[in-house]
Amino acid sequence: MSSEQQRSRVDLGRANRRSVLAEILYNAPIARTEIAERTALTGASVSRITRDLINAGLVVESSASIPQNRSGRRLIELNLNPTGAYVIGISINAFAQWVSLSGLDNNIIARQQLALECVDDPNDVLNRIIEAAQTMIEESGINRQQLIGGGVAIGGAVEPKSGRLLFSSTMDWEKWTLRH
Repeated sequence: MSSEQQRSRVDLGRANRRSVLAEILYNAPIARTEIAERTALTGASVSRITRDLINAGLVVESSASIPQNRSGRRLIELNLNPTGAYVIGISINAFAQWVSLSGLDNNIIARQQLALECVDDPNDVLNRIIEAAQTMIEESGINRQQLIGGGVAIGGAVEPKSGRLLFSSTMDWEKWTLRH
């Protein structure tokens, strides 16, 4: 198998995992058979992917099974594991700046308003956000290895490829570039 074919196969596997995880995220509790129907994946593929997600601690099986009007194996519902991973949410505008820490169930574990008097210096704002996020992670006692990502909402338009703030009606950060 060529390296390009291997890469395509890996990309397909990632896309399938994302599809299964998205179904659980948006439709939980949900049975594997319903995930297979919604994603057009085989039952075997869904079972393998969900087993990997369970082993990774991101998904849990429900202790109650779904009542059914047929014989055979009882359907077991899947949910996201709220303590399986965590995300940081950041909101920045001229009037309020928030940093939040949430579990996979989207429940906020910790939230802090920065209440900055001035947001003219983007590096200062970013340093304060990092400091607040680090404090929240330490105080909540979560494992840093379980922090899988985050999102930033900023008052303005950001050019996606460069990360440069194109304009903002409330902040003068036009010359600032978000580095990731």
